[in-house]
Amino acid sequence: MNKQKSIFIIISILVIINLTSMWLFYNQNTQGRPVGPRDMIVKVLQLDEQQITDYDKLITEHKDAFRVANLKITKLRSSYFTSSNDSVINLLVDAYIEIEKINKNHINDILAICDPSQKKSFKDLIKENDLFRKNKKTKKYEN
Repeated sequence: MNKQKSIFIIISILVIINLTSMWLFYNQNTQGRPVGPRDMIVKVLQLDEQQITDYDKLITEHKDAFRVANLKITKLRSSYFTSSNDSVINLLVDAYIEIEKINKNHINDILAICDPSQKKSFKDLIKENDLFRKNKKTKKYEN
């Protein structure tokens, strides 16, 4: 075997090992566990099919409203950092307040589709896991 062929075989084996490791790691970390807040809320609150449908609609509406508000903040921040006056800061503060209102309304909308026992469970879930902090992994309800 020449040198080129052996290097090609070694690299091929390493690529296969690497891809297999990534696949195993991904499957090990996702099997049997809620993937995000949506799946965890559905599981913990034991939502029925109609509630899941309503909840999915609420998620879509929340994401759309959040995306619009976040885009507004991005534009305001850009103009704030490139302008010489600080008048944009008040608009930025208002935009951040709007995001918090969007989140609060989303919580209220979720509570509206819950029965009384689910409402209590949802409030407990929010307190225990801080569901609305970005990129925070929840631990209590993972299997």
